[in-house]
Amino acid sequence: MPTLRDILQKEIGHVRSGPEFDDALLDDQVVGMRLTTGAPCSSHSELFAPWPGPEDGIKRWFQLAGGSAVGVVETTDEGPSLAVAVGQ
Repeated sequence: MPTLRDILQKEIGHVRSGPEFDDALLDDQVVGMRLTTGAPCSSHSELFAPWPGPEDGIKRWFQLAGGSAVGVVETTDEGPSLAVAVGQ
């Protein structure tokens, strides 16, 4: 399974995390990716789930093997950043 770092570097090209973000999460394996918006059809409904954290603006997030959820916060000025809902 790919790590969060692998996926983010491939998709975004860089990884920017805030001071509250534990960089060790970047090396955790991703066990699922979820979207918060869209119109799921019945054959793809498992891809859609609400973001479990308090942040707004999360359109996609990753479930990690260690039990955390990491959301990608879409920003326009500095590029995407990361949000974490630990133990989700």
